[in-house]
Amino acid sequence: MSYMKDGSTRHLFVYASDGKTIVDWYMSIRSAKLHLFQVAFPGANETDFSTRLSRDFLKEGFLYKTGPRSSDGFRKRWFSLDDRKLMYMENPLDAFPRGEVFVGYKGDNYRALQGVPLGCKDQGYSFTLRTPDRPFLLSADHPYERDEWIEALSIVISRPMTPQDTYLASLLVSKKATVTSRLSIFRPS
Repeated sequence: MSYMKDGSTRHLFVYASDGKTIVDWYMSIRSAKLHLFQVAFPGANETDFSTRLSRDFLKEGFLYKTGPRSSDGFRKRWFSLDDRKLMYMENPLDAFPRGEVFVGYKGDNYRALQGVPLGCKDQGYSFTLRTPDRPFLLSADHPYERDEWIEALSIVISRPMTPQDTYLASLLVSKKATVTSRLSIFRPS
């Protein structure tokens, strides 16, 4: 399970030794979410909520990424593409991602491209997620993994933004702005 609070994603993991307990938890969570939707939107049909009750990540797996500087090396991270939010963490079961990247619309200068910009480090099967803020340099272990990631990101990027997407973008951007402003107090004037 994942949810956002104060601009950060939190992952919760449920474990049980038998499958029935997991299914019971899953169905209980879906029922609670359905009830919340019914209270919030009393005139809506239950089928309107079906896609919001639960969903799988569009793509998950290990990739290598660099930091924002061209001198930064590639580090192995677990990535999860949750619709327009690309999260990366050190391990698949981390409660909080190390970073979250909003994946916007192609008309706003978002692209998923094979390879890396000229002059940047290339590590095997590399690709670039270009955002208006910066390029994210990524690399996979195999060419088919790289191609799957580029395809998944391209599908999201080609889809026009919804009001919910715009709201998500504001949450992620405001979190980044808050962290940056907090860090600026440590810089010399």
